Amino acid sequence: MTFFRHSCAHSPHEPHGHDHSRSSVSPKDPVPKTLRTFFFLLLLLSLPEIGAGEMSLSRGLIADGLHNLLDVAGTLPLFLGLWAARRPPSRRFPYGLGKVETLAGICVLAMILASALATLFLSVRGLIGPVPLKDPGLAAGMALASVAINLLVGGLQTSAGRSSNNPALAASGLHALTDAGLALSVLAGIAGSRLGFHRLDSLAGLFLGILLVRSALAGGRTLLIRLLDGVDPDILDRIAREAGSVPGVEAVGEIRARWLGGDLVAEIRLTVDDRIETREAHRIGREVRHRLLHNVRHLGDLLVHIDPRGESGDAFHRIGAHSPDGLPLHSH
Repeated sequence: MTFFRHSCAHSPHEPHGHDHSRSSVSPKDPVPKTLRTFFFLLLLLSLPEIGAGEMSLSRGLIADGLHNLLDVAGTLPLFLGLWAARRPPSRRFPYGLGKVETLAGICVLAMILASALATLFLSVRGLIGPVPLKDPGLAAGMALASVAINLLVGGLQTSAGRSSNNPALAASGLHALTDAGLALSVLAGIAGSRLGFHRLDSLAGLFLGILLVRSALAGGRTLLIRLLDGVDPDILDRIAREAGSVPGVEAVGEIRARWLGGDLVAEIRLTVDDRIETREAHRIGREVRHRLLHNVRHLGDLLVHIDPRGESGDAFHRIGAHSPDGLPLHSH
């Protein structure tokens, strides 16, 4: 059997190398710049929005401003995740700290859920005791500003999150786009309140809070699956097909994969002809690794285990019952 993991290079026309590192963040990565832009834009929006909501007595605007302020706080765990992704593997953490990205995403969703609950509380209180708006024009202007800024922030974050495969940033971007639509509902509530329907403003806030709870729970499911080392079975099928198409591979055995931040790391067991030399078996395994790193999206590292024909599979590698040195009979 043969185990190996190393970088690869080939030269079909001219030499070129491949750097398949497990860190999804590079010095030129656009994510940190995107986060800084997001942080300052929402900070400049949220504080005046809360102030305008207090001045105009708009429950929906206060809720939207509070939610935007919590989104600002949510960038802190995202920055922590980016810092962890830059850290190289160590003896204590041989797989690196990529999982911190997933934990950061869960922290962001927890903050979203907290803001949703605060929104629901303010909205219910406004429904019980509706109060006419004092300055609907000011409230409407801030609601429009919230729509515009959340659309800008959401577009930037979603694009950067998908290009870097950063699930926490992508989730935050989709959430910001949702916020833009919710700010429109706040605007509709302000307009309704101006026409004499004072509970519409609080109803808009209530609608906002319910949708935020739904968004947090849906995003939390994806991140929790990654935290528990779950992957889409289609990814394993793709790995099996690509590995099986390499000449010299007679069978593809066990495949394991998990997410470390924005990268996949995988292990695969292959069966080859038992009559070939070790060097040729190694070449086949290297070609499998090379092909998979090119053709399986987000695959950052692969460990290849090669078995000779007739000595592959779990049944062969399982250690049967034995009793060395007089120990009781046991197996592994």
